[in-house]
Amino acid sequence: NNNQRLFWGTGTSLTVNP
Repeated sequence: NNNQRLFWGTGTSLTVNP
């Protein structure tokens, strides 16, 4: 769920932090 918050900042966090 934290990956969603990071996704908005990095855009690739979705893959790094699934």
